[in-house]
Amino acid sequence: MPGDTVSLSAELPEPGLDAIWLKESDPLSLTAGRYKTTNQDTSYELVIPDVSIEDAGTYTVQGEGFETSMTLSVVGELTCIEKG
Repeated sequence: MPGDTVSLSAELPEPGLDAIWLKESDPLSLTAGRYKTTNQDTSYELVIPDVSIEDAGTYTVQGEGFETSMTLSVVGELTCIEKG
């Protein structure tokens, strides 16, 4: 639902591996502050606060020798604006 915080997580093959997050095959900019990542042992997590419809899409965590993808759907209320 729009406005919620979403967490996407993937299990890496072994601890300490470098990985990057992609959205629709484009690397996410983690320095802009929109996304947060955590890495604990083999768990790699992407947190998206205040999710919006624009955040929907395919996310991939990728590293040397591994890749995992998942799809985020954002469902919410639509507002109809009538022009007169």
